[in-house]
Amino acid sequence: MSVTAADQTYTGGALSPGVSVTFGGRRLASGIDYTVSYGSNVGPGTASIIVWGRGNYTGSARGSFNIVDGGVLMYRLYNPYSGDHHYTTSREERDMLMALGWHDEGIGWYGIG
Repeated sequence: MSVTAADQTYTGGALSPGVSVTFGGRRLASGIDYTVSYGSNVGPGTASIIVWGRGNYTGSARGSFNIVDGGVLMYRLYNPYSGDHHYTTSREERDMLMALGWHDEGIGWYGIG
């Protein structure tokens, strides 16, 4: 199982973003195929996600998301073909470049929003 969730902005309360769970190329349905729990999801930093399989799916999988204290996330990517690094604030651009073979190197830094 693969577990992903969008990064979140710090609010002072517990954050429980929707997650995307896939298995074998199929997107699973929350509450039917899996249940989800969160940890360290209140303050800035990295929060954890644990997904537990239900029904036809067994076992568990882990994921994470970042909680940012007001700033702007600057994603860092690496192109293994050219050796170039690229920085972007756009999650959509990051995902598109990853689909083209760029490697995600995580958050480069947090900018001032």
